[in-house]
Amino acid sequence: MRATMSSSIPLLAVALGTVAVSLTGCDFAAQTREGTRIWVFAPGEPIQVSIDGGEAFELTTFTSRGVDPGEHTVSVNGGPPTTVTLEAFDEWVVPTVPDQCFMSLDVAMSHYEIGGSGQRAPEIDDRRQDTAPFEVPLYHSIAKKDLPESRSSGQQVFLLRSAACWTVDDMELGLRGKVTNGEARVEPLADPVARARRKVCKEDKAGWCTTLREWRGAPAGTLPTEPAAYVGLAMPVPTGADDEAMAEVVPSLSILAIDPTSKKLGISWISGEGPEQEAQLEAAVVSTKAMLQGQADKAAVSEALGGYLAGRPAAVDQALTAADAGWQAEGVVLRQVGERWVAVHSSDSGGTFVSVYGPYTAEVAGEKEAAE
Repeated sequence: MRATMSSSIPLLAVALGTVAVSLTGCDFAAQTREGTRIWVFAPGEPIQVSIDGGEAFELTTFTSRGVDPGEHTVSVNGGPPTTVTLEAFDEWVVPTVPDQCFMSLDVAMSHYEIGGSGQRAPEIDDRRQDTAPFEVPLYHSIAKKDLPESRSSGQQVFLLRSAACWTVDDMELGLRGKVTNGEARVEPLADPVARARRKVCKEDKAGWCTTLREWRGAPAGTLPTEPAAYVGLAMPVPTGADDEAMAEVVPSLSILAIDPTSKKLGISWISGEGPEQEAQLEAAVVSTKAMLQGQADKAAVSEALGGYLAGRPAAVDQALTAADAGWQAEGVVLRQVGERWVAVHSSDSGGTFVSVYGPYTAEVAGEKEAAE
């Protein structure tokens, strides 16, 4: 097995891109009357919606349906219906997917001008993730036309919006606002972890999707008491890469080794020599992904690879220091998230990588020996 150690390019050189997400100017697919209403939001991608057993229609933004008081049903993509019971003049929202978040956008200073401060970017005042129907909160509008024509000083005014939770996570990393054609827009900062998370969460709503989501705000963590190696998957994140570019990214097997006595670490990639080693590495990638997705407690690796991993802590050479942002080495930021370690690091070629690591078991003489 051959290993390539990570380089010492400062992490501060990594540029943060921006992605603009329009939160106003949405269309209506249907609205029949004022008063008692059901609201349905698309979760960031088109869905097929049927209300009260009617003909399904495609929804790309949000819609409302005026209804009579009583019991009503909403079905998404032909799935089982969700039932909601409304009284007269109720307005309720019916969530469409589990990973759907709702935002209260404070538009008091972005849609109104008091003291010359209008047209500022809206701010996320609150967020919620619901799977059950809920009533439209007080002081909230959904359609822009329903906003008050004016507001007095101190009056609260909110727009209710929805997006996939990872999108809201990105927005909360830091908002940059601008106004285009009279529409207020927010631009979420997109850091490397946010880019990697979006790719992961498209196929895995739990496991390392959750790990990467919890990276933000996670502490540095506690180093192991003994020298240890961990196996993981590393994802290259090109600067400014969009979701289409990230879709082409293929994670590769990576090793994190830590020596707590000397407070040093090493991050390396592995390449095989010959068909046998290549097959071992391919199997290790599959097993590591299963471990990261929560399908197994540990990744299973071959005896040869296990022996290589066991020797890595003795070869580490990057000094670790504790900081508010996490454990840091030259070109590396490391945080412990639950039972996993997450690293943002650079490579010899100057690229940025996001890697998630966990424990492994190595096969020895037909058996398996645990390596912590």
